[in-house]
Amino acid sequence: MSANSRLKDRNETPRRTPESGTVRVDTTGGPSTGGGTAPAILTDIHANGGTLEISRGQLRAKDLAALSKSTGNEFAIFRDRATRQLFIRQLGPLGGQVPENSRLILHSQPGAGPLAVQPSPRDRAALARLRELHGQRSSVIINEEGTFSIRFRSENVGDNPIRPVR
Repeated sequence: MSANSRLKDRNETPRRTPESGTVRVDTTGGPSTGGGTAPAILTDIHANGGTLEISRGQLRAKDLAALSKSTGNEFAIFRDRATRQLFIRQLGPLGGQVPENSRLILHSQPGAGPLAVQPSPRDRAALARLRELHGQRSSVIINEEGTFSIRFRSENVGDNPIRPVR
C-alpha cells in the first residue's frame, strides 16, 4: 500500500508545516543519475508546497532513499517539537531548510555507496544549531540506494561508523 493511499484511507488531509526559523541541511553528493519512479507520496509533497505531515511508521528510511534516487534531491523527516507531528520535506539537490523548532530525525542524500552518507560541514552546522536550540546531539543520513547510513554528530567527533542498511 502506498503512503498516498494510506493518507486517503484515513481521510487525512496533508498539512504544511508552520514556518518559524529554519536550519539548512546539505549534502556532499551530487544529483542522482538513477532512474526509477518516486512513490505516490511525492505527488502529495508537491501539492503541499514541499512539506507534508505524515504519521509515525508511514515512511521508512528506504522510502526517503527511493525519493532521493528518483528526483536527485534530499528529503528530510523531522518532528515539530511543539506539536510532536512528523513531517517530510523535499529539500534541493544540495540540501535545504528544516524549521528551527524541529528535531531532524533523518535525511536522505543523493548518491550511491558509503561515501554518499558523509555529513557535510553544512549538515554539521545545521545539527549544531539544533543542538544549541534544543539539545539535539545526532541525526541519521541514508544514501539514495537505501544501502548505507550513518548517525552523525554536529561536532565532527563520535560519529557512528557508516553501516549497511538491512
